[in-house]
Amino acid sequence: MFSQKESENKFHNTVERVLIGWLCLGLFLILSSMVWSLTGTTYITRIHFGWVLPSVLIGVWGWRYFLRFWLSNWLLFVFFVSLSVASFFLTENNDGAIRDLKAVCIFLFGIPAVVRVMAVRSFLLFDVVLFFSGLIVCSYVVVELYEVYTVHGGQAVGRFSVFPVINNPLYMAQYVGALAVFFLGAAGRIYKNKGQLWPAFLVMFCILALAAFKTESRSWLVAMALVCAVSMYSTKRFGLMAFGLLCAVALGWFFKDQIFTRGISMSYRDQIWMEGIRQGLETPLGQGSEAELHVLQWSEPHNMFLSIWMMYGVVPLMLFLAALLRLVNQARLAASEEYFGWLLPLAFGVGMLFFEGTNAIHRPNESWLLIWIPICLLLAGKQLASEMTTATTSSKKLW
Repeated sequence: MFSQKESENKFHNTVERVLIGWLCLGLFLILSSMVWSLTGTTYITRIHFGWVLPSVLIGVWGWRYFLRFWLSNWLLFVFFVSLSVASFFLTENNDGAIRDLKAVCIFLFGIPAVVRVMAVRSFLLFDVVLFFSGLIVCSYVVVELYEVYTVHGGQAVGRFSVFPVINNPLYMAQYVGALAVFFLGAAGRIYKNKGQLWPAFLVMFCILALAAFKTESRSWLVAMALVCAVSMYSTKRFGLMAFGLLCAVALGWFFKDQIFTRGISMSYRDQIWMEGIRQGLETPLGQGSEAELHVLQWSEPHNMFLSIWMMYGVVPLMLFLAALLRLVNQARLAASEEYFGWLLPLAFGVGMLFFEGTNAIHRPNESWLLIWIPICLLLAGKQLASEMTTATTSSKKLW
């Protein structure tokens, strides 16, 4: 009897390890395959095979964890449900509603799966995947930057954009900028745990930060300023914060021609946002996933929150904001010191998507690194802190 039970447990653990390994491959593909995928279709196919399929399998296999996860994060679950309902009733094209429903299902299975990988040995497995992804991405970027600084004398031909799948400098800044902040957070975690690889992560951060700077994206500058603000605030040394702010302003002023190579302007964002707000107020319950605004030559509001409002209405928008704020507060209460490190990627993502965001529910692309992977990082951190608290409480009761 005991032998049969041990065999079942061994089989269960083996299947779970295989699925987690498969998910690691999927996470590696999400982080790195934009570099070596020649077409968007190839990239999406790899993500579906490497991440979506094992996410569904591990969700079905470990259904108890799956249910516990969404019960503890019920507000985020309600957001996804409200978004699906809004899309079903508001989107005139059935294909658009079905596409949104498929995307929501992918997220409902995919988010718990990624959190499960991140929570293995306190982000150790995630950091390993991040390291090997960084080696590939940084190697490619270093070759391109070498050409820029040797052949072209430091001046990129046009704005820096080198990946086959990403043919837009703004998307390039989102992708490499998000990865850079992940590397920065990993360096901090490894340094605190007295690991040896934190300088390697810092080097990768510097390489990708330089690549993002060469895209001449002003949104990236704003997002990095937000990351710096969160980092300085985490020290709780407000004198140091004030000094750092003054230095940043001074450097920005003296080197404004080099930093703001495209000038300082809103690039018509104010007009775009005002039109988006007007349409949101006109139809507060949303217009469906195919909603567009028509101002100058743009058809999207260049702001993730406005996009949610225009497409799905004010209810999903409020639920999304409430879920984010609740998650950040839960992470803060669970681990008041560590949560700043988990918060950096989300701060960067919000800073970028405030100026460049489109639909929050999207097929696999660089925006996943800006909002959904950072959300997974916070969820994993909160889960780890909660498990540690529970273990500590149990040990005290035993004594």
